Amino acid sequence: GVHNFAKGMSAAVKAALEDHWGPSPANRELERQPCTFENNPALGTMVEIEGSAELHFGGSRAFCVEAWVKPTDAEHTPHAFDSYGGTIIAKYNTMVSGHFMLYVREDGHVVFHRETEPFGLHSNGRLSPNEFTHVAASFGAGNTAIYINGSLDVAGKEGNLAVDVYTPITIGGHLVNDKPGEIFTGQLSEVRMWRQPCTADSVKKHMHERLVGWEEGLAGYWPMDECFGRTVKDKVGNMHGHLSGVPRWVKDGKRLRNEDVELCRMYAQKGLFL
Repeated sequence: GVHNFAKGMSAAVKAALEDHWGPSPANRELERQPCTFENNPALGTMVEIEGSAELHFGGSRAFCVEAWVKPTDAEHTPHAFDSYGGTIIAKYNTMVSGHFMLYVREDGHVVFHRETEPFGLHSNGRLSPNEFTHVAASFGAGNTAIYINGSLDVAGKEGNLAVDVYTPITIGGHLVNDKPGEIFTGQLSEVRMWRQPCTADSVKKHMHERLVGWEEGLAGYWPMDECFGRTVKDKVGNMHGHLSGVPRWVKDGKRLRNEDVELCRMYAQKGLFL
């Protein structure tokens, strides 16, 4: 009786959530996401990934990072002052040690910086403010590249990296002398890290879908859709993230309503929000 009751409750919760947000298979369309995380320099919001320091891409190791990003301007972001852009994902600690960082400049250009010559690949295209754009950066076999919305924007040649097993991976900012800095202004979603280079085809294959978490070569996967709390879950393993500052979860650019947060809590507790 208890088992059937629990099963019925789980089905009821799932039905309510699907009615509210739509179906929730592992690869549901991203526009059905219940929420996204909003970074804000004035609130000091940044994610530090636990247990990620030993994950490195030193030497000639290939890797790729990607995310949906929505840089917002000061007019559309309360307390953001005049900041624009900032770090998307990094393994970098200014004045201490450096590995790589992917960031958006104040003029909207994307930069993929690896701590080796020529010290930064700069995109030709610019990200438009106040709308989501997919960005990916890749390195492999001496070749580096930036993809915007699944298309190759720019490519170059770079050397090997030194090994760094001390600096953690961060999302929405990077460390500056061991403290949060260069914080991204805007929203981030579907942050992914791969142990292999990306191509235009591989980016296009999954950019509009949620992943399962066991895709070949996937090193870390943070959908950034918890909608509450200070923990950002890794869907691959145990490299979960801790939010610093004042977390702000939003849907359609607005702070979540209390009922949205409660639905997220119920979904998470029932193990349905995957």
